[in-house]
Amino acid sequence: MSDVKDIVPRKPYPFETAPRNVDPFKAAIESMHLGSRYFGAGRGTAHVGIDLFVHIRTPVQVPAEKAVLIGVTRSDSIAGITMGNALVLFVPDEKQPYFLALLHLDRKTFRVLREKNIGDELSAEPGVSRIVAYTGNSASGPIPHLHVTAGTRFQLAGKLYTAQEFMRMYKEKDLTAAFLRPLNPNGRSGVVSIKPPGNGIIKDKKGLLAAGYLDPEELMRKGLRFSTQPPKSREKLAPLR
Repeated sequence: MSDVKDIVPRKPYPFETAPRNVDPFKAAIESMHLGSRYFGAGRGTAHVGIDLFVHIRTPVQVPAEKAVLIGVTRSDSIAGITMGNALVLFVPDEKQPYFLALLHLDRKTFRVLREKNIGDELSAEPGVSRIVAYTGNSASGPIPHLHVTAGTRFQLAGKLYTAQEFMRMYKEKDLTAAFLRPLNPNGRSGVVSIKPPGNGIIKDKKGLLAAGYLDPEELMRKGLRFSTQPPKSREKLAPLR
């Protein structure tokens, strides 16, 4: 049995030592590559998103200028199978529409958004708080984090949809609650998936891109934004670093 004095103390994550006046997501984004849980960097299989390490119950503002809530899962995560405690959004970006999933959320999230809100369009208004989620640790990992996955394809009720299809419906005002709610499984079942079916094991970033996943870090360079604070009047939705 090892002596207690031989145990090497864990190095604190940046969010644990960041000054109080620093946005938690700023520290999380800047430290993302210190670990191995960013897009494509997995252990055996590719990691399909990025992990932003922040304290539990950190508020998440609307991350895009506009987003439509299309899916809710209110159950714990089962690695590689379900998206527990998750919100799935459609971002109607003219140049690159995509689906966005926020995973491992705190249950406090569902006091803000739940099944009844499916079909609602959320918007980021300068200076106005638009909290959509609270980060958690439903994956039961050692460090709480927000997992972010994005893709151009989405499986809903067993059918595969593309972001271009959803963009067409969005423009034609057909992306409604009446369309989405019957397709969304019971939120407690935990089966909502942004993972395209039948791709087999994906081992690297190249395979992820070929399967229809998008690099969230690249999306942040184009306008996706994670912050605890609403955008300022002259602030463009852009990465914090």
